[in-house]
Amino acid sequence: SRLFCSDIGGRRFAGWWTRQKRSYFVLKLPHRWWLIGSDGQLQSDMDVPQIEHFREIADRHMKAGDKVILCLSLPVWVYAQKYRAMGRTFDETDLIHLREEVFAKRGIEVKVYMTGDLHHYRRHEETKESAGSAQPVQKITAGGGGAFLHPTHEEDVSLLVEEPVTPEATARSYAVKATYPDMKKSARIAYGNLLFLFKNPRFGIVPALLYLITAWLVGASVGQEVPRSPWRALLITADVVGDNPGLAIWMLCILGAFLAFTDTHSKVYRIIGGLAHWAAHMAAMFYIGWGALSLSTMIFGDPGFLRSTLTGSMVFAGGWIAGSILMGIYLLISINVFGRHSEEAFSGLKHQDHKHFLRLNIDRQGTLTIWPIKIERVPRDWRERKAGETANALVVPAEPMQAELIEAPIVVR
Repeated sequence: SRLFCSDIGGRRFAGWWTRQKRSYFVLKLPHRWWLIGSDGQLQSDMDVPQIEHFREIADRHMKAGDKVILCLSLPVWVYAQKYRAMGRTFDETDLIHLREEVFAKRGIEVKVYMTGDLHHYRRHEETKESAGSAQPVQKITAGGGGAFLHPTHEEDVSLLVEEPVTPEATARSYAVKATYPDMKKSARIAYGNLLFLFKNPRFGIVPALLYLITAWLVGASVGQEVPRSPWRALLITADVVGDNPGLAIWMLCILGAFLAFTDTHSKVYRIIGGLAHWAAHMAAMFYIGWGALSLSTMIFGDPGFLRSTLTGSMVFAGGWIAGSILMGIYLLISINVFGRHSEEAFSGLKHQDHKHFLRLNIDRQGTLTIWPIKIERVPRDWRERKAGETANALVVPAEPMQAELIEAPIVVR
């Protein structure tokens, strides 16, 4: 509010001056269309002044038969469905109240919902059973300007059903009509997590330190003995963990961190998935630690600074590599098999393509046409604008961008 809506120290941004005094707005468009920007804050909550502002606009300026395009900060309908499946609550009653109490009672129809937040394209259309003879309502998620791509093959949101807010209300339902990228392509993109080590090289410092500290603590408890076989090493490790409360607590803390990281609402899945992820890293720690100690002993023989330094360096490097690879495999299985960890699995890919945006047109008959446009591949190289070129930008793509339609234009008459 201070940066964009205040006359004191605000309003100026990139050479422009803002005009609004609130984080929500109403724009009157041609031919009885209205564009409404609602501020849903962090949990789809609309404060009272916002609701009353929209109510005043509806009373004083709108008429029965007017149509509304409602812009939101996030796809409330998708999150409500996901949270409901988890047995939790993501409240969409404010949005339904705005539609039913503020607009519908005055004969004003919300025909299109638009939002971003999720960095993909997904359009839900009201089902025939819900819409009846009326033209179906469109709910469009178009977050194609995001820094990375979000998957479309995550949890099942193919059919959304609103919860009725009053006993006499009828729940509306919406079915998916288009996604971009499509779910098969989204699943293929997820296989990039097998290259997690190379896509996120700096992440490796986290498992590297974890592996090193754990191996160091175990080694300090074991003493000078160098096990000659993995089985002997395992028995010694089990003994020292059982005899050393501090080491046991450290292992349990690592387990707790993996359980907390597991993205699920199911306790059973959290325990099984977290345990499996933890066990994989424990196994990697064990073999890397034992192998590093055995190899450094072969090179330097008796215990000493050089042997300890080489052992620690190999454990650190092995943890960097193995820990990153295991994380990538875990994220791939989580998203492609169970539809979990969509944020982590795709933000780690740093996938910059599949950008998209919407263009809207209202013709002289009052028909709204929405053009969903995609840029399959974004430019990698840029150059300065040459003299005589008509581009407005100072830098232009080295190769021209190819704009295509995601699907046929959506027409609201």
